[in-house]
Amino acid sequence: MASPRNPSDPLGAPPAARAVSGERVPWLYFLAFLVGTALVVVAIWYTIENERRGILTQWRSRVATVADDRVRFVESWLAARQGDAEVLATSPIVRTRLKGEGAGEAALVKHLSQVTGAYGYASIWVFDARGSSSRARAAPSSPERRSPKPPPSPGIARTAST
Repeated sequence: MASPRNPSDPLGAPPAARAVSGERVPWLYFLAFLVGTALVVVAIWYTIENERRGILTQWRSRVATVADDRVRFVESWLAARQGDAEVLATSPIVRTRLKGEGAGEAALVKHLSQVTGAYGYASIWVFDARGSSSRARAAPSSPERRSPKPPPSPGIARTAST
């Protein structure tokens, strides 16, 4: 039996589709590819930018936490050293030496050496209220410990810089 569309075709196959211009089809595919590529690039850029912001925020938080911990550590260390200095300043031997009374240089050095060993310090220097150094200074109790070098005198610093 013949189909109503195509009387010569017994199965009734549809007629052939219209031929599309050969130049128009490749440009359409190329345009679709470019649009798809642009969408993928924009999506990836957006995702990477959000991740970057998140990572920067996380690292800023970590750095701030470490800095805060270090500040607390240094403040605690300074408070402990200030407490040690205040205890040492209340010692009768140190007080009489700073007032200029008595000739207790040897006793003061012995006392400072004991404190150096007890607290584990490298050395102890005693300064008066004006900031000038007393001659009394505790020497290191063991050869491994070395006391810090005092600053050079201005004459030495001047000749070293010329």
